[in-house]
Order: sequence, then C-alpha cells, then structure tokens
Amino acid sequence: MLGRTLDRDRRIQRFQRGLTLRSHSFVVTLFGDAFARQRYAICVGSLIELLRPFGFSPRSIARGCIRLVDAGWLRAVSHGRRTYYSLTDAGLLRTAQAERRIYDFRLPEWDGYWLVVIPDSKLPSAVLRGIDHDLSWQGYGRAARNVYMHPAGDISVLKEILFTWRACERTCVLQGRHHYEFDFKALAALSNVHFDLEAVDQRWRSFVSRFTPLRECFNLDDPESFYARSLLIHEYRRAFLKDPNLPAALLRDDSPSAIARTMCRELYVKLAPASEAHLQRTVVTLEGELRFTPTALLERLALRRREEVRCLRGRDKRAELAERPPARPG
Repeated sequence: MLGRTLDRDRRIQRFQRGLTLRSHSFVVTLFGDAFARQRYAICVGSLIELLRPFGFSPRSIARGCIRLVDAGWLRAVSHGRRTYYSLTDAGLLRTAQAERRIYDFRLPEWDGYWLVVIPDSKLPSAVLRGIDHDLSWQGYGRAARNVYMHPAGDISVLKEILFTWRACERTCVLQGRHHYEFDFKALAALSNVHFDLEAVDQRWRSFVSRFTPLRECFNLDDPESFYARSLLIHEYRRAFLKDPNLPAALLRDDSPSAIARTMCRELYVKLAPASEAHLQRTVVTLEGELRFTPTALLERLALRRREEVRCLRGRDKRAELAERPPARPG
C-alpha cells in the first residue's frame, strides 16, 4: 500500500514542480472550491489529510488557518479535543464573489460600455484602501488616482463592495463607451497598459504549459483526482484573479486566455466526480461525515459551454465597435 502511495505521489506531483504553495492561500482555495457556499465546519485533521500530498506540514496548515481567522476569512470552533474551521459571513461573501468569475470559464460578453467608478477622495484612507483592494480583485484597472474602470464589471458585485465599505452614497458610478469618431485601437492600447496584459498572458501561458499533460493522464484514482483538481483550480484561481477578465475585443489575437479557460473547464469536469468521492471519504465536519456534493459544484458541472465560435466572434467586435456608431439619445 505504501509503495502504491509513493508511486501515485511521484506520478502526479510533477505538476507541482517549481510552484511555491502557501498554506493559507491553499486553504482558501479548498474552502472556495470543495465547500463552496456552505458553512461546513471542517475538522483540522481532515484539512491536514487533504493537504498532506501538497507538502504542507500539520503545523503549517494550523498556522495558515489561524492566519485566516485573524484575517476574517474563517472562524474556529472547538468541540472536545478537536478544532473545526468554517467560513465567516465575510469569507462566504468573498468566495461567492470570486466564484461568479472563476467558474464561468468563459470570456465575458460585451456591449461596448465601460463602468467607471470614482470613490470620494475624502473617504477615510482605510475605506479607500479596502475599495481599491476589492475592485482590483474584481479586475478593475486604475485610470487615475481613485478612478477605476472595467468593460464588463458586475454591477451586483460592485454594489456589494460599496455596501460593505459603506461608500454607496459617496461613490460616483458612470457608464460610457468608446466614441465612434475616434480610433478604437487607442482604447485597446490603453487597456494593454492599464491592465498589464503582457503579464496576464504570460501567467496563462505558464498555466497551459503546466497542465496540458494532465489531459493525457487516464485512470487516476480518487486521491489523485482530488490532488490534480485542487492544484489545477488553485493555479487557475491565482492566474484568474490577476486577470482583468476583459472581453475578447480588447485582447490581442494571440492571447492564451480563452485556451486556458477551455482547458481548465474540461479537466475540472473530468476530475470532479472521483475527487468528490475522495472528499466524502476523507472529510469530517462538526455534523459528521461529508455526505453530499455542494450545490455550487453541481451547478459548475451542469454548465454548458456555448459554441467555441462565440470566442472567435468576440474578436470581431473590434471592427464592429470601431465602425458602427452607437445610438444617439433622441
């Protein structure tokens, strides 16, 4: 049995080579992916067992959980001699906001309009820093000090962010679009600068290079599938949360973003059933064994990707936006 475990670890851990993994970040991935939208209180022993193959020691996992408690992501519950961790309200909100973007696996559709967000510069500095952090996490670019812009921003998430920081009544939110009499290329070039698309594309190329061989891995057992799924979505999450999630019309023709998203979804769907079986055998919650798959995961697996041609059509949006004037107010 030990020999089988060592062979398995050597076979799949090659996907981890060269990566620097941090326990607190991986715990966030685990709660956001495996226990999404749930208030499961997970036994720390289960977290240790799940994360051992990634090279984390029990001590580093415990420290990572404590760090997340201090940051307001997790709450700790003691029951007898065991400690359990669950997402706080703030942690649930943060993971839900990230989930809407991460698990869509598609480039956003775009009507040509931009959201521009301008918080009152006289807001407390802690509030401005919080808004800056949350908008950056949602992919907004900074056009100037306290001026943020995004071509496909989620209004509901923006409202949640401003409500959380009690800044709804002191933030100006505008909507506008490129003027048809000016060259659209200038807007695309500006996007490249403000969103640092060179760095974004490099992260996606590295992701595709690392996980493409996983497509050829067949007959993975349940623990292997969990390991591969968790590492896949952790690295996807890291790359995605530094991606502004621009529509195809603003990306370069050789951008690897759409390729990376398609590949990740294919692999995720392939790995999910067996990895769920491993979770249900391994995880102990405050209420007992983990007995069912979270609704969020079922929804992800039920996603039906639209025709791949949609991504190609999105690139043709450049010409459409540049040549066809917007409807003018009557």
